[in-house]
Amino acid sequence: MYAIEFETDIVNNLLHIPASYRNLDKVHARVIILTQEPQYPSTTFNPRDFFGMGKQSKQACDAYIASVREEWN
Repeated sequence: MYAIEFETDIVNNLLHIPASYRNLDKVHARVIILTQEPQYPSTTFNPRDFFGMGKQSKQACDAYIASVREEWN
């Protein structure tokens, strides 16, 4: 895996990729977003809400998280 770092603004939930990286079209990428300020409320972390699975059972959430984890290993 190769790492590329640049700074950009997120506008309307879209990331602008600089022209120097236009060759990244149609590639699979792992994206990590670091912000200056916290963007989430300071409440207890709830993985069901975080993964958009608020109405799913705990077993379904655990199965999804396990499958995603396996893909990245």
